[in-house]
Amino acid sequence: MRETKPDEINKVLDELNGDVKGLVVDGEINQKILDQLVGKGLEYVAAKEFKGIIKRPLSIRLMKIA
Repeated sequence: MRETKPDEINKVLDELNGDVKGLVVDGEINQKILDQLVGKGLEYVAAKEFKGIIKRPLSIRLMKIA
């Protein structure tokens, strides 16, 4: 488990090494970030907002949080 600032999500994604199953974000996920998460093999992402998602991959579960 790790906590970081929302604007540092790209840095965190670069450091993921396959032992992470999911991500919880107190912010928004866009298509670019979603594609990176799928590429890292994550199973789920929970976020406040999903903006501009055009291609929703079936390999990852998107969960909206309040």
